[in-house]
Formats: sequence, structure tokens, C-alpha cells
Amino acid sequence: MKLRPGPTLAFAYVAYTTTSKLSPTIGSRGRKEDPLDCRARMAVKFDVKPGVADINDYEDAYVDCTVWLRRLVMSSSSSTSPPHINSTPSHETPRHPTLLLSQPHSLASQWSNLCPPAPVLTEKNLPDQSNKVFIVTGSSGGLGKELISILYERNAKVYVAARSETKAMAAIHEVERSLPGSTGQLLFLHLDLSDLSTIEKSAQTFLERESRLDVLWNNAGVMMPAQGSVTTQGYELQMGVNALGSFLFTKFLHPTLAATARTAPRNSVRVVWVSSSAAVMAPSPAIDFDNMDYKKDESALNKYMRSKAAVVVHSSEFARRTAGEGILSISLDPGSFMTDLQRTTPTAMKLLLRLISRPPKYGAYTQLFAGLSSEITEENNGGWVAPFGRLVEGRPDLQEESLGSKFWEWTEEQVRPFL
Repeated sequence: MKLRPGPTLAFAYVAYTTTSKLSPTIGSRGRKEDPLDCRARMAVKFDVKPGVADINDYEDAYVDCTVWLRRLVMSSSSSTSPPHINSTPSHETPRHPTLLLSQPHSLASQWSNLCPPAPVLTEKNLPDQSNKVFIVTGSSGGLGKELISILYERNAKVYVAARSETKAMAAIHEVERSLPGSTGQLLFLHLDLSDLSTIEKSAQTFLERESRLDVLWNNAGVMMPAQGSVTTQGYELQMGVNALGSFLFTKFLHPTLAATARTAPRNSVRVVWVSSSAAVMAPSPAIDFDNMDYKKDESALNKYMRSKAAVVVHSSEFARRTAGEGILSISLDPGSFMTDLQRTTPTAMKLLLRLISRPPKYGAYTQLFAGLSSEITEENNGGWVAPFGRLVEGRPDLQEESLGSKFWEWTEEQVRPFL
């Protein structure tokens, strides 16, 4: 497969390394541009029927772009033939296959997430966090480890919630050695989200030590494990950890969050639900209530996307159900990074991530914004944050009240035996 001259985009790179059935042509306004210069005007055109000249002709350009990316990435994660770009699932409006993508312009889209603007909240301008109490789940490595480092540097008390005490303590000691001037605290909290029967004990351990909780970052997650991987209770591992486990942990901590909000500064008490761009690319309907047990099997990538969509639904519904309590609920896409989370992903996807990824600290900046930025208020409660700290419109169907209510009740039913 031969690409015509022009910038080699991440999207084209996936196609080039995984399949010869897709034949994109890549062009730009001249050839002196940096191949990864996000300010360039770029076209992604397939050698099929002529299409629309500008992606901005579509009112839902965000969805158009991500639907195309989902099909392309799915082809890289499967040994089966890649999907035909012309084929249109029943839930999608037929599209022309030619998209002209402009950056920057009016696209608040997945495309812009490849090249986000600079973060607005970092360790350099974060105010002192003395007397604040935080929990960051899954913080023994990756984005979570970067986040606890920033919080500790600004003198916060941070609970490092993780399954492995060995890894968590190694992370704690590394951060403490690197920041000898901090007056904060890093404390290990055992948390295994893959076993619902253990989560109450983890929450109770925290509650025995603390009477307040300012921000809970639900950062822990699983991405594309071996097919057939399940939790202790038999749930598909990604849905079980990313959605059910985090939901139950949050439920146990909810009363303390509400109590903290009664005396804390307005808009400062929050639950941050770490989702992914995968939520936007999830099939529709994102929550398939007829196949929650996956008796009709799907790819690991599809399951991952559904689990991350579920995180967004939980965040939106939590915001509705806690309205008036002073707790803000925010979901986010941290960005693209290479961390231990991707250890089981296919090689082609790892190559893509290496091409577009940033240092993990940038993902921590997205989480920092969601958890501590003054830009987030009651007005955008239940909203969506994009890399590396931008309030943008999320995927509309994931924020629908009817879906949120139904999925919340389904989740409540699953966790009821462990309350």
C-alpha cells in the first residue's frame, strides 16, 4: 500500500500498518508542514465515491470523525478483515467517505484531541492543597502516579488506592524522595475493583482514618485484557473494574463527600470519573442491556469502549442524583499515552499510540483540571473534560437522563449483594 505525499497522520499510520484494504490519500496545503503539525489543514480521503468537501458541513462532525476512527482502530485489533468504510450500521446515518478535517476551526472533536492546546492547570500554578484529602484510584503507576506526585508537591494528603501494595509503596517512596520539601502525605489504601466483595472494607479503612474527602479521582481501569477475562463475580473484566467497581467504591464514599461539601468552599468537592476517547467511539447503543453478560461475544476493544461509555453515564447520572448536595461530578478523556494500561493491547495499536502519545504527566493535567479547576462549577456539573483541561460537549446520548436512570438501576442491582 503506497501513501501519496503529504503529512502522515496517526489515522493513516494505523491503516498503513494493519491493512491494505483501505486506500487513503493524504494531502495538505503544501509540503513544508511538520507531519504532526496540528495547525495544518489536512484531508483524509478514501479512493471511493466523491464526498463532501468539508467536515464542517456536518452538524455532527465529531461523531463522523470518531465513527471512522472506531472502524479503523477495530480493524487493527482483530485478525478478521477490516470493516468496509462504506458500510453503515443501522444506528448511523449514511455518510460520505471523504472528510476534510480542519485544525483549528469549529471542530470540538476527537480530531482536536490528537493535538490539544497547552494545559491550563499544572504543578506550576496549582495553589497549595494543605488540609485537603484526596483519593486517587489506580495510582501506583501511569497517569495516577503522575497525579499523586503533583498533589503531594502541593502539600495534599493523598490516598494511593491500588491493588498491589508492593507497587503502590514503590510509587510512594519514589515520589517522596523526589519531593523532599513537601509537607503532604501519601498513604496506601488497598483497593481491588475486580472483586466487589472487598470494596466495602477498602472504603471503611479510609473512613476509619478520615472524616472528610475533597476529591475522589476514579482513575483505575483495565484496557483490552485477554478475551474471556472476568472479575471475581464473573463480570466481563473491563465493565466490572471500570464501571461496577468504581461505582460501588464511590457509593460507599458518597456520604463523606456530601458531608465535606457542607463545610468546604463551593464547587470544591468532586468526583472525577476517568473515561477515554473510547467512550465517544463506542457502538450505539453504548450500553447494550440485552447483552450485558456478553453471551453474544464482542471484541475486547468493543468491550473497552462500552465500559468507558458506562463511566460517562455513571458520571452524568451521579450529577443528577446528587444535585443540591454540593458535589460536582465530571468525566474526562485524559488524552493518549503509553502506560502500563496498554500492556495487553495489539501491536498495531501500540504503534499508533507511540506516534500520537504524550508523556503521562499530561494526562494528569487533564485530571487536575477536572478535579481542581475553578472553571468547573455547578453549571457544568456532569460535564465532559477533554485533553489537557477543556470543558467541551460530550457525546449526547451518554448524557441522556433515560439512559442514565436505567443504567444506574441496573448497576445498583448488581452491587446490592455487596452493600
